[in-house]
Amino acid sequence: MNNTANSVVQAEPCLPATQPASPAFAGLDLIAKAVERGCSSEQIDQLAALAERMARDAKKAAWSRAMAAFSREPIEVLKNKTADFPGKNGRVSYNFADLTSVTDAIRPAMAKHGLFYRWEERTEGTTVHCTCYVGHADGHEEKGSTLSAPKDDSGSKNTIQASGSTISYLRRYTLLGFFGLAPRDGADDDGRTAAPTPGTQAKGAGAAEEAVDYKRNLEACRNPQALARVMNGIPSSVRQKFLPTYHACLAVLQEAAA
Repeated sequence: MNNTANSVVQAEPCLPATQPASPAFAGLDLIAKAVERGCSSEQIDQLAALAERMARDAKKAAWSRAMAAFSREPIEVLKNKTADFPGKNGRVSYNFADLTSVTDAIRPAMAKHGLFYRWEERTEGTTVHCTCYVGHADGHEEKGSTLSAPKDDSGSKNTIQASGSTISYLRRYTLLGFFGLAPRDGADDDGRTAAPTPGTQAKGAGAAEEAVDYKRNLEACRNPQALARVMNGIPSSVRQKFLPTYHACLAVLQEAAA
C-alpha cells in the first residue's frame, strides 16, 4: 500500500495537468533528473545543449505563429502626405506614406500578437545603411534585408537633417519590405513620377528611379508570401520586367528555408 502511495506521489506533476510545461522548463527538468540519477558531466552537457535547442526552437516557432497571425490582419497603410515641387523633368507632385503612417498602421496588430520592430543604422562616408529587425515577446528575432542610400542633401539641409531624411526613408522601406506591405493606392513611388513639361517625356530618370524602388521592395522581403504580395503590388504594365528579380529573391528565400 505504501509502495502504491509512493508511486502516486512520485507521478504527480509539478504543474497542473491543464498547464503544459514550457520547452525551457522541460529541458531544465531533464537536467535535474539527470543529476539525481548520477549522470556523467558529459551526459549533462548534452542534455543542457538539448534544452537550449528546445527553448530556441520553441521561441522561433512562437515567432512564426505570431507572424502568420499578423499576416491575416487587415493592415492598410495610407498615403498621408503630399509633396509638390519643381523637378528636372517638370513639376513633381505625388502622395506618399510617411514613416508615421506605416508604424501607426502596423503597431496595433503587432502588439496584439506580441511582435515588435527595431532598426540598426550605420554610416559609411555619405552612405547610410539601415537594417530592420522584427522580434517576438518570447525572445526570437529575425533580421531583415539591409538597404542603403546616400544622405539626402537636397534643399538646404544640414548634415544631421540630411542623415535623418535618409534614415526615415530607409526605415520606411525596410519595414514595409519585411512584412510585404505597400501603401493602399499601390507602390509608393516617393516622388519619382513627374508631370512632363512641354516637349519632354514623362519617362527617363524618374521612371528608372521608380524601378529601383520596386526592386528594393522585392529584395527586402523576408518570406515568399511577402514577396508575392509585393510583386502583385507592382503595376501590371511594368511587372514583367521584375520577374527576374522576383525569381532570384524567391530562390534565395527557398534555399534559406530548406
